[in-house]
Amino acid sequence: MLYNQHVHMGIYFGAYVFLRRLLMSRKKKDGTHLNVIIRQDIYDAFCEYAERKGQTKTMALERIIQKVVQKKDVDSDDKEM
Repeated sequence: MLYNQHVHMGIYFGAYVFLRRLLMSRKKKDGTHLNVIIRQDIYDAFCEYAERKGQTKTMALERIIQKVVQKKDVDSDDKEM
């Protein structure tokens, strides 16, 4: 194979990868980034929980926070978690 053929194949492959990413990309989630530092043992337990539930860590954390917030709304006299 000649050098020019290799260059053309590289260009075509690059265009293919670009178009595939463009067409196959997921819609970005409407949300906010949350950066926290937590104890390693709590993080490990959380990862195990998410895996056991078959959820992503994001999904598991969203559901946990939602349950706590809803419970707090019901228990309006709750001063502390």
